[in-house]
Amino acid sequence: MAKTANSSRDPRYERSDVNIRAIVYAGIGIAVTVVTIALAVRVAVSRLDIPAPDGNPGGVQAASPALESAPQDDLQAFIQGKEKPLHQYAWVDRERGIVRIPIERAMQLLVEESASPPPSRKRSP
Repeated sequence: MAKTANSSRDPRYERSDVNIRAIVYAGIGIAVTVVTIALAVRVAVSRLDIPAPDGNPGGVQAASPALESAPQDDLQAFIQGKEKPLHQYAWVDRERGIVRIPIERAMQLLVEESASPPPSRKRSP
């Protein structure tokens, strides 16, 4: 059997190619949108009257930190202030009877406690 021109088209396939016109219109629409947004941002920024950046945002002058010529004395005082409570007795909570003891005494008590034999347990028959 000879195929006719009308029967050569198989309905299972697409009847046309890609719609080039729709792709071109979409591209033009995207380009117009990008240009419009860029112009809107430029107009908005120009109306804000922001000065050119010179390394000082907002024009605020920040105070520079005070530098020490010999910080060793301050460091020594800081260390002594932190170590002082480690070597003396003091109340932490007087109502509940919680006391702070020197670290040397705490280590001594810990050694004595660990050196003593554990309490004996009575075996039941």
